Amino acid sequence: MPDLERRTITAVVYAVVVIAALFAPWPVFPVLVGVLAMLGYLELRDLFRWRVFQPWLIGELFVVLFILAHLYTAISIYWLLVLSLAIITVFGLTAIVVFASRAARQLPVPGVAGALSTLSGAIYCGLAFGFLIDLSSAGASATRGWLGDLPVWLILALVPTWVGDSVAYLVGSRVGRNKIVPRISPGKTWEGTLAGFGGAGIAALVIGVSAGLHTVPAVLVALLVGPVGFAGDLFESAIKRAAGAKDSGTLFPGHGGVLDRIDSLIFVAPTIALVLSLALQ
Repeated sequence: MPDLERRTITAVVYAVVVIAALFAPWPVFPVLVGVLAMLGYLELRDLFRWRVFQPWLIGELFVVLFILAHLYTAISIYWLLVLSLAIITVFGLTAIVVFASRAARQLPVPGVAGALSTLSGAIYCGLAFGFLIDLSSAGASATRGWLGDLPVWLILALVPTWVGDSVAYLVGSRVGRNKIVPRISPGKTWEGTLAGFGGAGIAALVIGVSAGLHTVPAVLVALLVGPVGFAGDLFESAIKRAAGAKDSGTLFPGHGGVLDRIDSLIFVAPTIALVLSLALQ
């Protein structure tokens, strides 16, 4: 099957599953976010399986804790910060206990770099990606309600990101000539990337205007969603290059693994949540 057809089918199925979960009874969508976060973390662990920086399996527990923190705090950034700091403190204490217990038994002690990598992976997959739960809980907050009770802020994260990715791929694969960062992500071109920024921005503006979003947050989302999504994509590409891998996994044919599918949203979700917090002031 040609790559474009395979990518299209996979993207459509993925979008249908996410949208179905979005409109399903609570807590289907938070559970889906949690499952994707855990699968993403497992991919991250497997990428560095044979490296010094291999994350501990216990990191999966902390991914769950970050997801639960999002569920508990809803859209309160302050309390999410408090809980996140508490979780990080618990992780530090856990690391100390692990170090001490292994040293007492004269076993190899995990390196501090490995512990920090494990925590970073949990923050990356659990804390950052988990902001989708907050955006879902926000519903149509800080809008004029022209779209009813639809989760406008979540839609502002998902749809422009998907549109931007699709436009960037189509334009880049057809007319892209000038590479941006060939050593990290050889497929990305200036032509495709800038077209993706435009597509994401237009999609965000259409959604924002349709929802009755005020001008400043609507423009902020339109300006940020494309570049921030690109930064998330590039960051994940750098992780894969450091691990010597082309894809993070094989779950999504034509796209790679879970991280390859959600990499942009990992950066976009907290950015949109920040704009939401500003809009609520």
